[in-house]
Amino acid sequence: MNSHSIFSAFAVITPENQSKHKIYVEALKSDSGTCNIRMNAIGYPYLHAWLIITSKELSKEEQEFRKVIWSEVYPPESLIIKSKLNPENDRSSLLKKEELKDAFYEISISNKLGHSAYIYIDYPHLVFDGGYYYSIDLKKFCGN
Repeated sequence: MNSHSIFSAFAVITPENQSKHKIYVEALKSDSGTCNIRMNAIGYPYLHAWLIITSKELSKEEQEFRKVIWSEVYPPESLIIKSKLNPENDRSSLLKKEELKDAFYEISISNKLGHSAYIYIDYPHLVFDGGYYYSIDLKKFCGN
């Protein structure tokens, strides 16, 4: 008898729970009014990351962008930017499987935009037994 296990859960990553999810976010505020973020590219190349900037702060439920990413619904009116991120050290065809574990994302965002900026991590399309998908509320890391 064959069976499929389908598990998928959404998590908002904070400084308090990042180690539980093995997502490590380093955020440094600069004197120039920006927050510099560096984080491991968890699940890459299967999981992808997007920088999401909105016109307002979002609740946990509003940070779930899965249907927007999968083009199942129109983006909410509050969405200003949705930009796919590529790991800084991604040389896809050159990387060996064991080197993918070292992939990381690095962005700089102005403190002015950081109050409603998120890094959203998910599969780019439907998968079975996908595990967790995430939103990282940059305000919680940059202190905006």
